[in-house]
Amino acid sequence: LAEEKEILAKDNLKKLARKLIEIAPGAKLCEDYLQVRESLGNVWEVEERIDSQGLKKGSFGSYNLGNVTTVNNSAQFNKYSRLQWHLL
Repeated sequence: LAEEKEILAKDNLKKLARKLIEIAPGAKLCEDYLQVRESLGNVWEVEERIDSQGLKKGSFGSYNLGNVTTVNNSAQFNKYSRLQWHLL
């Protein structure tokens, strides 16, 4: 992308996809992952982790337990990507 590169990776991926289509118009581009991601969870689970942040001060002197949930779908996406490669 050279001088066309943006700060955010999501913007660069969109530009890169457009560039690849320009360079290789006969190439197939699969853009349906976001639509099928939930259904894929029935076949290939996503990694989910809940981490405790300990006690957090709430309003009016109360305390609450804080948690952070992290979801990682990279293994699911890689399997889906490999499946698409075989289907194309």
